[in-house]
Amino acid sequence: TFDNFVEGDCNQLGRSAGIAVANKPGTTSFNPLMIYGEVGLGKTHILQAIGNGIKQSDPNRFVLYVSSEKFTNQFINAVKNIEITFR
Repeated sequence: TFDNFVEGDCNQLGRSAGIAVANKPGTTSFNPLMIYGEVGLGKTHILQAIGNGIKQSDPNRFVLYVSSEKFTNQFINAVKNIEITFR
């Protein structure tokens, strides 16, 4: 959660953006939100906190957490299927 996230100079913006997304998913200027950085700066923690915050405020929402590799593969397959459908 954001409650136990250790904030520093290097991740302050990421934490603030994460809180905004968790409070109003899909309606902030951080849409889409891309998080990147060095190892150990809290990227996974922020993503987990966003998902937990969304589920806490609306338990009926669907939150999916996947690796970038899995997301990319699924996205490419979806685009390929759409192209086939519209040909």
